[in-house]
Formats: sequence, structure tokens, C-alpha cells
Amino acid sequence: MPHPTLSSEEPDKGGDRRGARRHARGHRLTVRLDDEEAGQVADLAERYGIPGSGVLRAGVAVLAGAPVPQPPNVDLLAVRREVNALGVNVHQIARRVNGGERVAAVELQQMVDMLHELVRRWSS
Repeated sequence: MPHPTLSSEEPDKGGDRRGARRHARGHRLTVRLDDEEAGQVADLAERYGIPGSGVLRAGVAVLAGAPVPQPPNVDLLAVRREVNALGVNVHQIARRVNGGERVAAVELQQMVDMLHELVRRWSS
């Protein structure tokens, strides 16, 4: 099996921009995979919610002694998305109020109702 190539001259292109902000990656590794291996990388990427390159980096970290990462809790991620959406709505209302605009009580009540619904749904 041919060895992968490692080059520091090639800039890191594409991929997850969040990771690029956290840590600049100056090396590119080219790896050839068969269909089964590529499918495994794709399955793991979907399960962990990361790009394929993140799967390969995690594999290297595990082989170097890091603990095996656990898949994210999809329920927790769903709650975070919903709470974030609610927070965005509350922030928009606060900006309007701070700008001198009047906000109808019904809008505030909707936010309270949404929060109660989230608590009810995720605490059962």
C-alpha cells in the first residue's frame, strides 16, 4: 500500500472553518481509501458531526494515546439549538425595547410560553 504524502507547502483549503479559527493547520496529508474505508469515515463523520478530516485527526490522536471520543448527545444538541433560538428571539425583543420601541405583552408571553414548553418537553 502506498504511503500518504505529507506537504507543508500546500495551504489548508476548505473543511470546517471553525477548526481553522481554533488552530491553523499548515500541513496537508493525502490519503487514498477504498470504498469500505471511505464509507467508514463518512459514517463516523455523520455520527460525530465532524468533517471526514476530523475523523482522521481523531484517529491519529487515539493511536497516539488520547481517549476515544464519545458521539455527541443528539438530545442535548437539540435542546441547545432550541434554547439558542429562544435566546435570539429574546435578544431581538431586548434590542427593540432598548431602542425605545414598545413591545406587545403578547410577544413577551410567547417567549415565556416557549421556555415553559422547552422545560416541559425536555424534563419528561
